[in-house]
Amino acid sequence: MKFEWTSREKKLIVFVLVFIVLMGSVAAYFISEANRPQGAVAFSAYPTESADLTEDGSQPNEPKSAEEIVWIDLKGAVVKQGVYQLAAESRMIDAVQLAGGFAENAEQRVINLAERIQDGQMIYIPYVGESEAEFPARVITGAGSADRALISINRADEGQLTQLPGIGPARAAAIIAYREEHGPFKRKEDLMEISGIGQKTFEKLRDLVAVD
Repeated sequence: MKFEWTSREKKLIVFVLVFIVLMGSVAAYFISEANRPQGAVAFSAYPTESADLTEDGSQPNEPKSAEEIVWIDLKGAVVKQGVYQLAAESRMIDAVQLAGGFAENAEQRVINLAERIQDGQMIYIPYVGESEAEFPARVITGAGSADRALISINRADEGQLTQLPGIGPARAAAIIAYREEHGPFKRKEDLMEISGIGQKTFEKLRDLVAVD
């Protein structure tokens, strides 16, 4: 006598098999989570060329506190412009890589990839064919123990110039008019050619500006 499953029995068997598969998947998930090392993460905001971790489970160059993080504003000829945070000891090459690399028409020859970046720094990567006079005022690192950000008097716009002590909108406009008429400043001392900027005001500006 040939045995045949009824329609109801077939449905019941299919239901049981599906239930077993689902329960097996759930069990496998929880077993996987239970075996995951403590502190493991699926994504790190700090790219690294090596997957090696330090003894505490962090990436070798991953900042561990606010003091070890710097913020920069990266503009110009990179794949993705924006504000980025990096480890405090990072170099220019780290910033460029974090932004996806140079754009195809980036003027790479004028960029020092070994330069150490500073917190709050604005970095501009120029495009090929862009003259130096067209570059925005690029904040650079000053020398000496103070290590402050300098403002280029040959590139800064009015808003950037008014950040300097003793420079209001009128004097900022006069600085821009002077360099348009006479060309780029050759020396910092040339600022005293501007009406209203005497020796006393210049002494306040000397260590805050650059003629790059």
